[in-house]
Amino acid sequence: MYLASDIGGKAASLLRLKSWNILVPEFEIISGEIYLKWKQDKKFPQSFWEQLLERIHAWGASYYAVRSSMSYEDGAKDSYAGMMESFLFVTREDLPEAVVKCWRSLDSERVQMYLSSREQLQGDENRQSTPKVGVIIQRMLSSEVSGVAFSRSPQGDSALLVIESSWGLGEGVVSGKVGVDRFLCDRFGELLKQEIAVKEQMYAFFATPGALEKCTLQTVATEKQRVSSLSSAKLKLLVQVACDLEYRYGHAVDIEWAVADDKLYILQARPITQTFPELEYFTDLNLSESYPGIASPMTASFVRKVYAKVHSECGELVGISSSRKECDDPIFNNLITYVGGHLYYQLKSYYKMLLSIPGGEKNIENWHRMIGGKRILEVKISKEEYLPFSLWDRVKLLFFVFKVFAFYSYVYGRFVKRAQEKEAQLKQEALALSHAADLILLLRKKLFSIKGFSLTAFNDFLIMSVIRKINGVLKKYGYGEEHLPLLIKTDHGVKSLLPERDLVEMISSIKNPEEFLQAFSSSLQGNLEAAGEDIYCKVWEELKAKGYGEEVSKLCDYLQKYGQRSFEELKLECMTLLQSPQEFLNLLSWKLKSKTSVRPLGDSNAASDHFVDKLPLSFFERKKLNLYLRLAHKTIATREETRLIRGAFYGWVRATLLKIFYALKSEHPAFFKEHEIKEFWGLTFDDLFEFAATSKEKAKALAPPTLKQKLLNNRYWWKVKNEFPEFYCQEKDSVYEPYFVTYRGCSTAIAHHEEERDPKDSGQLLGLVASASSSGSKRVRAKILVLSDPREAMGVANLSEYVLVTKNTDPAWVFIMSQCKGLISEKGSLLSHTAIIGRELGIPTIVGVKSACKRLQGVAEVVLDLDKGVVEIL
Repeated sequence: MYLASDIGGKAASLLRLKSWNILVPEFEIISGEIYLKWKQDKKFPQSFWEQLLERIHAWGASYYAVRSSMSYEDGAKDSYAGMMESFLFVTREDLPEAVVKCWRSLDSERVQMYLSSREQLQGDENRQSTPKVGVIIQRMLSSEVSGVAFSRSPQGDSALLVIESSWGLGEGVVSGKVGVDRFLCDRFGELLKQEIAVKEQMYAFFATPGALEKCTLQTVATEKQRVSSLSSAKLKLLVQVACDLEYRYGHAVDIEWAVADDKLYILQARPITQTFPELEYFTDLNLSESYPGIASPMTASFVRKVYAKVHSECGELVGISSSRKECDDPIFNNLITYVGGHLYYQLKSYYKMLLSIPGGEKNIENWHRMIGGKRILEVKISKEEYLPFSLWDRVKLLFFVFKVFAFYSYVYGRFVKRAQEKEAQLKQEALALSHAADLILLLRKKLFSIKGFSLTAFNDFLIMSVIRKINGVLKKYGYGEEHLPLLIKTDHGVKSLLPERDLVEMISSIKNPEEFLQAFSSSLQGNLEAAGEDIYCKVWEELKAKGYGEEVSKLCDYLQKYGQRSFEELKLECMTLLQSPQEFLNLLSWKLKSKTSVRPLGDSNAASDHFVDKLPLSFFERKKLNLYLRLAHKTIATREETRLIRGAFYGWVRATLLKIFYALKSEHPAFFKEHEIKEFWGLTFDDLFEFAATSKEKAKALAPPTLKQKLLNNRYWWKVKNEFPEFYCQEKDSVYEPYFVTYRGCSTAIAHHEEERDPKDSGQLLGLVASASSSGSKRVRAKILVLSDPREAMGVANLSEYVLVTKNTDPAWVFIMSQCKGLISEKGSLLSHTAIIGRELGIPTIVGVKSACKRLQGVAEVVLDLDKGVVEIL
């Protein structure tokens, strides 16, 4: 086996690349020991040279690249880039001369000066007194495109990658003598910025008899001078390879690459000796179902506190020790981050939390199965960064799991009942207060005293565990995860469907719908000066006077049950049906005019039972699998039911905040009278808490100006216009704006040369089948409706003809999902709300379809292939 000290860093790197199955041109290595023998005898060992030529001959190459590889070269501290000689397009006959020239380059003045300077700088007494020079002989590629890639940008935000390319050989890019295209990409392959140069010349092979240098500048064809030298597919592949190599090497890398015969070859990979900050990784995956797009600072501050409290309480619930809780609290407090106006999971904190409970790495895999995406390997966590479960912790956890499973219905039934009672109590307590400071202090006290929601987090843990067990059985008998949607559909539906079903049943009893809607609209327009629920009181009075008493009674009952529903309902700034009569009227109007009926639920679990019956299970295995399936159905149904409970509590918080806002306007008109409610959401909970404490302890006149200034600092929070990536990476404690903010609006369209376009690129999109069709059809053809806002669907009278396309959904999407022919979502997983509702309704649903909204914009029809998870554009 070769040692780097004998063959040099460059050659050692090539060997590593080959061992990792990275595509590199065929190569042979002449070791430093051969160099020392040549230096002593002034000739090659004859047997060695004959065997070398025989191996090289097997490549069938006409030309070779000969590169030096000194023992100090491409090290972690020094690169020695460009110090030693390299020769391209060397013939078989000229190989000995090229090798000797590489060896002799060690004695050049520039190398000796560099060696001397580095030894003095490093003060390394252990270095060899005489470095060895290995030589690499590679099959020479006639590259169509070539360039360099840096896995960390040497300037600016180092979380980004810099890629440079040009036509022909890499000599042109390295020397700077030709026009070079430059690309700035994130670590997930998204192009952020590009500079396409005019490339009039390129380096290419030109045969010159008797000369070692055979690379000359040649003219680039006119049609290729102003287009990108690098296709989008190759750009994404380069990002993937560069990040993979950085992960494998354990440090940032600078790679030289070339494209020949439409294949991407890595020619060299060396460490970047610059020191970079640690990187942090984030994802919004299923979080964007609850908090899509822009979220207000108020919502962000609330969500961070809620996640920290729920997960910390979950630890207490299973009986972890106080010392362990103290260790885990910093993790809980950093589960959620607010970046560029959007909420993200902080992956390192989540991974630490999941690693610290029994299951370890499997927990991370299961968590991603539930929310979508895959484990980000670059998020490295040492054992010193989290506290693993002790044996005693494991015993307590197992006992708690057994207790919950044994009394599951009782435990979660009691939670739901107590939660509903607590919500009613909170409403009464808030109703009794009127001053802003008193309401804020009530909010603060109750937020940190409400208990029980940790059961929802624990239920997610149970779902992950049960799904892992089901997957284990499927895998044992050769079945993949694509069969999960069939197996995990619940037996009797989920309560998330009730708002839609009860709404349809209610409006079906309304007589003279057009007249009723006209009366509702007229009454609403005449009372717009009232606030929130006060409008309803006046509207109901007028409708009763017009003879709609029975309808009003039913509407009131419905709002009492489901008034906290709205699109994006977990964002505090989004008004619910109870707080926005206009939103409720729009929903009623659409439902009545489209003449919707209660959609039958998807077929029963007969198909699931049939599939299980086909498995060659033993008696005990069948019992065990059926137990897992029942638990999966129960836990998933509970997850959807607790979404309604969670929405109700968020509704109480929202209502209390609205009351605080109107109290501030009344109590301090000089500071807040001119401000609209939308601006108020630019504050945070900490801002309000600080204000309330100041108001109680000091003269009230001192408090409003401070709060006013904080409101002014972020009064236009909603005007941010960003496209939020599913995964995001930044330097730890970064001083830079998020790159999706910095580079928003940049054109990322590349004018590619036609021969590198993927002919399949525009014809198919790939995703994950989350729900099959209730009709049993494996191919569903339908019209396409791309939605940027779910309310846009209400402008369509007959949704049953359309497959809806969206970035993500939230619980209120059930109102429109129940009417459509199918759904395609850019985000989601088998356990996302989109998938669960799709299965319950028997709607063909494909999730995780990247860039679906952009790719399907303007498309008339598609076919959903529910076997392969493919969306075919017609």
